[in-house]
Amino acid sequence: MPSQPTSMPHDASAPATAAGAFVRHLPRRVEALARRIQRLSRNGWDINALSLLHHDARWLADASVRHGLDDVGSGLRALEQLLHAHLDIPALPTAEAAAPMLETLANLRSRLPQPLAASAQSAPTFGNIARVEVPPPGYWRRWSGDAPPPVAVAVRPAAPAGEAAMAAKKSHGTKSAGDASATQAETDSGILTHIFHLTDGSALSCELDQRLEAAGYSVEPFTEAEQLHDLLGERLPLLVVVDSAHIEALEAVGAALRAARQRTGLRLPLATIAAEDDLGIRLTARRAGADALIIAPPGAGEVLQQLHVLLEPPEEREPAYRVLIVEDDRSQGLFAESILRNAGMETRVADDPFQVLAIMEEFAPDLLLMDLHMPGCNGMELTALIREHDRFLHTPIVFLSGESDQDLHFEALDAGGDDFLAKPVRPRHLISAVQNRIRRARALAGRTQPSPVIRRDGGLLGRRRLLARIDAALASRSPRPAGVLFIDIEGGVHLREQLGLAALERLMAEAGTLLAERLGKDMPVARYGDASFIVFATEQDEAALEPLAADLRRTLAEHSFEVDQRPVRLRALVGACALASTFPDAGTLLNAAERACHEARGSESGVRLHRPRQHLELAREQALLAQIERAITEGGFELHYQPIVAVQGGDEAQFQALLRLRDAEGGLHPAAELIPLAERHGLMVDIDRWVMGQALAALERSRREARPLRLFVSQSSLTLAARDQIQWLRERISRQDTPASALVIEIRLDDAILNTDSVQAFCAALVADGVQFCLSQCEAGRDGLALLERLPLSYVKLAPKYLAASSTQALRDELKVLIDHAHRRNLLVIGHRVEDPQAAATLWVSGIDFLQGNLVQRAGDDLAFDFQSAVL
Repeated sequence: MPSQPTSMPHDASAPATAAGAFVRHLPRRVEALARRIQRLSRNGWDINALSLLHHDARWLADASVRHGLDDVGSGLRALEQLLHAHLDIPALPTAEAAAPMLETLANLRSRLPQPLAASAQSAPTFGNIARVEVPPPGYWRRWSGDAPPPVAVAVRPAAPAGEAAMAAKKSHGTKSAGDASATQAETDSGILTHIFHLTDGSALSCELDQRLEAAGYSVEPFTEAEQLHDLLGERLPLLVVVDSAHIEALEAVGAALRAARQRTGLRLPLATIAAEDDLGIRLTARRAGADALIIAPPGAGEVLQQLHVLLEPPEEREPAYRVLIVEDDRSQGLFAESILRNAGMETRVADDPFQVLAIMEEFAPDLLLMDLHMPGCNGMELTALIREHDRFLHTPIVFLSGESDQDLHFEALDAGGDDFLAKPVRPRHLISAVQNRIRRARALAGRTQPSPVIRRDGGLLGRRRLLARIDAALASRSPRPAGVLFIDIEGGVHLREQLGLAALERLMAEAGTLLAERLGKDMPVARYGDASFIVFATEQDEAALEPLAADLRRTLAEHSFEVDQRPVRLRALVGACALASTFPDAGTLLNAAERACHEARGSESGVRLHRPRQHLELAREQALLAQIERAITEGGFELHYQPIVAVQGGDEAQFQALLRLRDAEGGLHPAAELIPLAERHGLMVDIDRWVMGQALAALERSRREARPLRLFVSQSSLTLAARDQIQWLRERISRQDTPASALVIEIRLDDAILNTDSVQAFCAALVADGVQFCLSQCEAGRDGLALLERLPLSYVKLAPKYLAASSTQALRDELKVLIDHAHRRNLLVIGHRVEDPQAAATLWVSGIDFLQGNLVQRAGDDLAFDFQSAVL
């Protein structure tokens, strides 16, 4: 039998009910396509929505042909080709490009078949679907004489979703989509492969579907609730997701799923996305039996994090509840211990209150069951002592006592207890009270951890679980060596644009598997971002972290990855940080490793080890921070200026504005000392606005003196991303007559890479006003060249490494590539920090347009330079 397209499993010989359902819903699907194209043309396209539209058009075209609707299929194929033309470039459609798509759908309406007579009646409601007739295994074989003999399938009710997903992933792409028996076998065996998504067609929903498919799942989108109902009667999903636009259908979907659960014994979880937090929506979700309610998610990544628990339950069983029983009466303690141990809990009895803290450090209990009256130290006193330790501040403490005085009960709770059980207590009551308290405490602790990212990469640990391990290691203060590696794949943004999200996910999954295999099970690795990983390097002291990081970097660089039959090589930067340094939690430790990774960008090895700062350095930093804060409020900053001279000569005056801070002793601190400290303490917006205000004032003075000039002013990406920065700058520019083109805002390459979207939005908003932009410290890597394409630039400043281009041919070749690329984009190239003639000559021969540096003139506090007489 020939295979059918793999986008939606369907057999041409399906029962007439399936054909009738398709014919009945085809007009709605066509109208939904038109509405989605109109909405995207109005609100803006994105690549994920475009890809999903192409997928839907292709599937509808294939299905129409399979059901004998060749005329409709040809029209849908024409729409598919229009969409594919944009995906192939790739480029988002314009309003003009969307017009032929809508015209194609309008012409298609006249060719749509009339619904079957049975479907002319009102659509069925979501009622009891307990009676669903399924053909016996091998039923389809009557149409195929060359099929292999049937294989008996054992029914496995309530198969774990994680196991089901893994089995689905193994079979994905190898099964003929036209083989309806495969779908039936999946249902019979409890192996479900599809996610049903009742979607509103929003950008969030489109990206969600694409990322789920990239993770290995098969997503079937529905735009009408009736479509979902019809398919639920024929096939069962791994998960059902309902978007906020279909909340009114949620209870009916939940009822249908409950009936299917009772009939099959499968989990069949239900998740819903709500646009806002509303009590009515919460009540509807509870009545529908929703397993997850995701409220106003900021992006698809956050939705995937919530779906992780539903799609892939933890591979390891939840650790047994640990209870420490503090009871000076040994017989009473053993009685409580036997009850809780028989309920599957891990218990420990302490009869000496003075040993309790030491036992807690070693045993790490989930809950303390404590007697109120003990010799030497009563329960209330011991509770107060326990609460003084941050590690046990939220550990539940339940008092168990025969004390009948209610005031004493309240006093015990006021001392830090969570509950009070009166002796004698029934075993069932004791077990229930302890379990409920621990369950809530663990759930609360789970909420404070970073949520896991949905990944199906072989051998990788969930991000939340890995960070929890690191937190536990920090809390234990174990003397055993360990460290964290932060691995960042260079050019992640460029890879996503070049390959597409789905291909990038597959590439990162393969990279993660390669790292996990290299490290082994004793050093877990987790995916952290789109193109980054974290490694918990257990049993590795500080001296071993750098060699390990270099080895992993080499492993990635030497492996030949393949994406869509194209070879891809990955380069990585690695930051390392040892646990021997003092860190309060995993988040702070990870920030240190990430900063080290960021610093590794300028090193030859691509690896940087975090070094804790010494006390003297910290004292100097605090003193400088205090001076910066005083300078913001009381003055103390200065602007110095350095000329930027055309290598071919010219009389156009242009300077770089440079920030300086003068201390009490009269010394000057350069921007390189100030900026990193200001960024860490949230002072950059204030500093950048001071610099910009002074620069605009200098431009206005030069205009009044008939000495027009251009100023290059550096600004941090943190400032560009400030909510009101665009409006603030426009107001300052409008107050003077100086043309906006006299201002060139300079943005560092590293800032632009890390904050591409916000930087691009800022530049796009102000370039129309005449403001110009310069990308500084630019390199000829994939990220640098990609930013030259994306940002509306006028100038490029070369990275300092090109000052040494005379020493190596490879560096000269790289410099030439960068300059040629910039010139093709009509950008002017500036070589700065030039201090010796040899570097200037190499840059000049390579084709730069301007020079800046001490070779031309040192920075000063005035705007004096004779550009007409300057000779280089």
